Amino acid sequence: MNEDTKDTVAEAVVAEAKPEVAPEVKAEEPKKAEEPKVAKARGLTEDQLIAEYPQVIKNTLHFIETEEKQAVKITCGTEGCKNTREVRTSDLWQVKLCDTCTIKARRERSKAKRAARKAAKV
Repeated sequence: MNEDTKDTVAEAVVAEAKPEVAPEVKAEEPKKAEEPKVAKARGLTEDQLIAEYPQVIKNTLHFIETEEKQAVKITCGTEGCKNTREVRTSDLWQVKLCDTCTIKARRERSKAKRAARKAAKV
């Protein structure tokens, strides 16, 4: 017998000789009530965010690990539009429309400014 086989045979004999011990039974911990999700920047709960920003959709507060920021989904503020948009909680004060409606509104503002400049020249 070589050294390697002697070691594996010895380990097998030792393993068989050990008495089996019953695993310890841990007492079950009582389940804690689920804590409300909290926006880290200002320490607001999701309900407080909804009260302050009505466009926030309930149960959408989540943490984006790569950016280390929290985000929520909002509904578009344009009448008749039911699109949603994901927004960081730090931007909620300035975002009220979905991407499509934001582009449309920006174009309309631009056209209005251009028309006003054109009218001022005449």
